[in-house]
Amino acid sequence: MSTETEDFLGIEKQGSSEKEAESPASSGWAILFKIFGALGIIPTFIFLVNAIDEEEGFANFAICLAVSLQMFFAGFVIDVLTDMRWYLKKMANNHKD
Repeated sequence: MSTETEDFLGIEKQGSSEKEAESPASSGWAILFKIFGALGIIPTFIFLVNAIDEEEGFANFAICLAVSLQMFFAGFVIDVLTDMRWYLKKMANNHKD
């Protein structure tokens, strides 16, 4: 939420460092998928240059772009699921207490 919305709704603001200190760390799998996505960008640009001259170059470019975007998306989903799991555990522990 923006600060204007928070002011309008009367939501109490907490320090951002307090929120960030409690957030879970990124999963190793998510980092691995993001690295694979970043490595997939290199052949994507190579095939983009070759796509100017050949039809096969454009197909290879499209495939590499799709695969690298898929890897970034998979890393994002893993991070979201890891965050959800962490917050659900925290809520369950608070509920027990």
